[in-house]
Amino acid sequence: MSTTTRFAAALSTAALLAGTTFLGVPAAAQPADAGTGLSATGQKSINDLGACLSGSKSADILVIMDESASLKEETEGGPATDPRNIREDAAKNLVTLLGRHAEDLNADINVKLAGFGDGYRADSGTYGGWTNVREDAYGLDRQLSGISDRSSDGWTKYGDALSGALGEFADAPTRDGKASDCQAVLFFTDGMITSDAGDTPDLVADICRPGGTLSMLRNSGIRLFTVGLLPKYNPQEPQELLTDLAEGTDCSGTPANGTFFNAGQDAAALIAAFADFLPKSNSVGGTLAMNEPQHLVLDNSIDSVRLSAQPTSTIDGTVVPVLTSPDGEKHELTADAADNGTFSLGDAEITVTPGGNELVPGMVNADLVKSDDGDWAGDWTFGYDAPTAAADRYKVNITLLPGLSMQVKEFAEGGTPALRSSEPLHATLVNSSGELQKLDGTATMTATFIPSDGEPVVLGDPQPAGTGTEITVPLDRITEPQSGEFVFATNITTKNPSGGEGTALSPVTSSYRASVSPVDMPVLGTTDLSVDDKDTTVDIPVTGPGKVWLDPVTLNAGDPGVALPGGVDSVTLSSAHSDAASALELGEGEQGVLPVTVSSSSFADGPVSVTPQVHLVSDDGGTESDVDLPMSGSMTAPVNTGVLVIAVILAILLAFGIPLLVLYIMKLFTSRIPSAAARAVRVPVTVDNGRLLRTDTGGDFRITYSEIMDGARSTADGGRKITLAGILVERKLGAPWKSASAVVKNHEPSVADDGKQSGNSALLPLAVHNHWIVAGTQGDPYTGEIVLAVSEQAVESTVSGLVDQITARAPEMLRQLGDTPVETPSTPTGSGQGKKSRTKRTAKRSSGDAPAETTTEPQQIPGFGAPTAPSPFGGSTGSSPFGGSTSGPSPFGSSPSAPADDDNPFGGSSPFGGSSPFGR
Repeated sequence: MSTTTRFAAALSTAALLAGTTFLGVPAAAQPADAGTGLSATGQKSINDLGACLSGSKSADILVIMDESASLKEETEGGPATDPRNIREDAAKNLVTLLGRHAEDLNADINVKLAGFGDGYRADSGTYGGWTNVREDAYGLDRQLSGISDRSSDGWTKYGDALSGALGEFADAPTRDGKASDCQAVLFFTDGMITSDAGDTPDLVADICRPGGTLSMLRNSGIRLFTVGLLPKYNPQEPQELLTDLAEGTDCSGTPANGTFFNAGQDAAALIAAFADFLPKSNSVGGTLAMNEPQHLVLDNSIDSVRLSAQPTSTIDGTVVPVLTSPDGEKHELTADAADNGTFSLGDAEITVTPGGNELVPGMVNADLVKSDDGDWAGDWTFGYDAPTAAADRYKVNITLLPGLSMQVKEFAEGGTPALRSSEPLHATLVNSSGELQKLDGTATMTATFIPSDGEPVVLGDPQPAGTGTEITVPLDRITEPQSGEFVFATNITTKNPSGGEGTALSPVTSSYRASVSPVDMPVLGTTDLSVDDKDTTVDIPVTGPGKVWLDPVTLNAGDPGVALPGGVDSVTLSSAHSDAASALELGEGEQGVLPVTVSSSSFADGPVSVTPQVHLVSDDGGTESDVDLPMSGSMTAPVNTGVLVIAVILAILLAFGIPLLVLYIMKLFTSRIPSAAARAVRVPVTVDNGRLLRTDTGGDFRITYSEIMDGARSTADGGRKITLAGILVERKLGAPWKSASAVVKNHEPSVADDGKQSGNSALLPLAVHNHWIVAGTQGDPYTGEIVLAVSEQAVESTVSGLVDQITARAPEMLRQLGDTPVETPSTPTGSGQGKKSRTKRTAKRSSGDAPAETTTEPQQIPGFGAPTAPSPFGGSTGSSPFGGSTSGPSPFGSSPSAPADDDNPFGGSSPFGGSSPFGR
């Protein structure tokens, strides 16, 4: 499908939803921005993000903050844009609001911070990692508090920031083994794009070119939202560019999916602009004059309300938020006016959240809860007592029943069901506790299917949704196989007890991605895509009846629906089922998989998104159709072994010593533990009559998919080490001509799943994901521990396969580990292999009187695998490539056979006989 076709479909979808669900009323009833100050396109993007979060229960939000000096210093004749550091409080307030929204929905909202200016920065020490703000509301406090100290850069390199953002989502957490469908970047800046790499027009053209960074973000499904604090000397240019990046189609030629939040030229507006990013569901609000109240009609089926308001400028004089009950009683919404932040007003118990920014008086976050059997029905009013600020404005959002959502039974268990157009869906309106919600007012639900290629399909007539009963949604209007998105939008109007009009609220919207087919055709499932090799094969679930095949196709970066990391120009997709003759054929209800191989000649770290077409044929052969198959995930660049091989040959030809050092340096920088996140569990076990049993839970050894995905989450620290459920694993470079590996530290005896060891410690490949370790007990062949580590992208079948391996092989491994002698580290000059004795021997070796010692080259203990392979230089792995045994004198002045630092391939402290080859 062409970009033009996709854009047309997106426009028609926007028009449909704007006319039927936009803020819960017909489009003609109010202006497009509904008083929010946002464009119709921008408001729709916020609604879409909220719907995605409501349906999938997960989201990843990357917040990128400008760190240029113009924030705190006068530049180009203009004053500093934010000398009072209000941006820090704006970001803190947003993270707090996101955490509360996640609690309401029982969703996982993961937030990560980053900065940009002269370049992109996101190191975990300064900016933190991905943090679940529902589980750890204060996990980013330290990093947020450092925002005001990071503002000294001379450039504003948008391109570096957006390129850096692409790589961050590859390491984002997963839910039920699947990456979130709801990913977004919130990008804050105070000025126009600048760089030492070119002039502004060229920099803009590079970002906006087809296949550029913005195109890659959008094609990856990553939404870009921009916040602009505009400089006084040139506000128009950055405003136009930030609007284009978020909402325009001219920039990149791909459909827009974001929103521009305009803070104007007053930093005080940043708190309101950042808060606008929060999805608005079942709410009322907008941007009002300070002397204009916000009315809200409540009925007694509503038992909770959340209010958030912020002035959009700094106001001199009195600025006090005030709430008025239906009987006219007023109360100030300030922490000082409440008893420990809580007070009663009528039948409402109100809690005011402390905090805010003293430079922006009047900002407030408050919760209202109806007392048991209370009656708070009527017209409530929120406003400000600000007698000197009639010309100023404020933003307010009042959410009723926070966490209210439309849930669909067929999607409730996670994953993607195989849907048939002959079978309806079943939807229910539920509150934050997951209980059916009955409403006194009116509630009407409209369901729409938005195919990836085609026009939106309204699924039946609007239906009542506030009755506390299940709603049946027919799919019979979908007449051919399609993949796309189901959107359920519920428009609610509260009941006015006096018989007048109630309050129309913004729609409660949930969305779910799925494929659907007629009864006589195959249904495609979905899977995550993790590319880490020249040829990576993933299995697409298929449910019969009918035939399925995938024609081989090459997809290029910049094609519609294609996103590839920078430096990767194209990928080829193929399958063993590539035509009618080799098609996968399934019977009625039969399940199978369509293997799809993704081939790439180049690699880079970053997100991958491709949309090939799969050919489907009905059971009777009378109907055929091509269906889009969206596949997304990440690509990880593997170690380039070809470069290492070539380097070895050149090293032998040129010389001996220096090339080995060059190889070591090359290996040091190219051999890394992959950055993709891992989940790990550590389980105590025992063997009873040959059966492997868990000693923590009892019974036969099993590790469930949910247990491993709830296990400790780890990412590699600089590519050199990773902690798996408390077990430290470090990179081991080894000899320059050998592949690097990863060795378990301080846990002997242990062995890897393929039987490999270094000394008495387990030796794993650098890609530690989807591997396991057996840690034994010296002298006891029956007890030990199992450590299982899997990729966050792993599917349930991968985990079950690994568990089956452990069950079959671990008992024999434990037996042999129990018989393995492990010498204690207490002997200072003996031949033991403990850490302390190694340290002492290294010290003696440096003074020239060390005794000969035993090698710690990787090995396999008896019964765990094949013998070590011969050296490529002739002879065994114990032979030196320079002639002679490694147990003899070294050409570098020390014995290479002595125990070595894991990252030193030469065996001693230095390949040149000193303490370090670098003079350290």
